[in-house]
Amino acid sequence: MMQTTILRSVVAATLVAIFALPAGGARAATEQQETVEKARFTVERMLANEKLQDFRRYMARAKAVMVFPNLLKAGFIVGGEGGTGVLLVRGEDGSWSPPAFYRMWSGSFGLQAGVQNSEVIIMIMSQKGIDAVLDRQTKLGADASIAAGPQGAGAEAATGVGFSADMYSYSQTSGVYAGLSLEGSFLEARSEWNKLFYARELHSRDIVLGRKVTNESAVPLMRALERR
Repeated sequence: MMQTTILRSVVAATLVAIFALPAGGARAATEQQETVEKARFTVERMLANEKLQDFRRYMARAKAVMVFPNLLKAGFIVGGEGGTGVLLVRGEDGSWSPPAFYRMWSGSFGLQAGVQNSEVIIMIMSQKGIDAVLDRQTKLGADASIAAGPQGAGAEAATGVGFSADMYSYSQTSGVYAGLSLEGSFLEARSEWNKLFYARELHSRDIVLGRKVTNESAVPLMRALERR
């Protein structure tokens, strides 16, 4: 029993070390720019994939999007998942806002082992979904409904009858694209990253709705989202 307790503690500490991201200094600023650039690559790859027609249809109707270019899942007995990404909101004119930084994490317990790194895009289809992300720490599936993005005929049917979930998610892991269930995961704004990236202390709402700041490093990502 004691050995099991020690093992769980060690694994939990390891997961914290893996998922924790520095919050200050020059390294954080560099990581912010890298996160935005990697998010652009993720968007471009998914939009260019001819097999993801359904993904493009959903993206065309999305009111907002969250991109997590490095969502890491690791575990041995104790498991967890985490990463930092960005939120962008589409304006009434079709243009995309500058990005606000967010972290996602979740935890689980059971028989599991291994490490997996995924690129994840969450398409937010409703105003309720946007408000949930902006107003508080959000638990996916509780504060806003989320579903794995459908494939093939399921996507055709969903396109015909409308979108029932507030959010839909897709992932790319080891070159394989698929819908991804993130229900139970948490989203939280990374205010310290926003402050460092924009050199001002701002609420995420001021960035993505008020559009009170800009950063040239984010322009390629914003333009990538405008492509069809």
